[in-house]
Formats: sequence, structure tokens, C-alpha cells
Amino acid sequence: MQKLLIGILTVTTIALGILCAVQSKELRAAKAQAVSAEEARRSEIDAREAQSTRVKELERAQARLEKQVQDFTAVTTTLRSNETRQATTVAALANRVSSSNKEGDGVGRKRAPVVSARAWAR
Repeated sequence: MQKLLIGILTVTTIALGILCAVQSKELRAAKAQAVSAEEARRSEIDAREAQSTRVKELERAQARLEKQVQDFTAVTTTLRSNETRQATTVAALANRVSSSNKEGDGVGRKRAPVVSARAWAR
């Protein structure tokens, strides 16, 4: 009976040793998988942070460009307004010069050259 008990205990010990080795292998695989999942999570977080930083940089660049466009539009509008005003002023001046030349007696006077609005604006 004692030999039977020793045999059963030996078989049980060997079975438990094999079970322990299999579970140890599974535990190592699970730990490796957990480590790789953690690394993937960290790299995804880093990628999201980099993407967020890039988005913020692009938003700042877009705001700066929009401001430049607004400034350019304002300057262009001002220049066109000034050009129109100058053309009107030159036309009025040309009319005055023309009318004063017609009103004068013409003796001893030289006529002032008539300047076009485009030539004046340059």
C-alpha cells in the first residue's frame, strides 16, 4: 500500500510539475503581450501628442495667413482708393489748366502740358 501511495504521489508531483511549467510559459507569454500592448499604447499617445502639436501649429499658421490676407486686402483697397482719388484730382487739375488756358489771351503765355491721369498716378 505504501508503494501505491508513493506511486500516486510521484505521478501527481510530475503532473503538477508539468502543469506548473505550462502555466509559467503562458504567464511569460501574457507578460510579453502586456509589455508590447503598453509600448503600443505609449507610442499611440506620443503620436497623438505629436499630431495635436502639429494641428496647433497649422492653426496658428492659418490664423497668421488669414491676418496677412486681411492686411493685404486692406492695403490693396487703400491703394485702389488712392489711385482713384489721384486720377480724379489729376482730371480736375487738367480741366482747370485747360480752362485757364482757354480763358487767357494767349499772348506771351505758354500752355501747360496736359498730363493724363495714368501718367500722374505713376
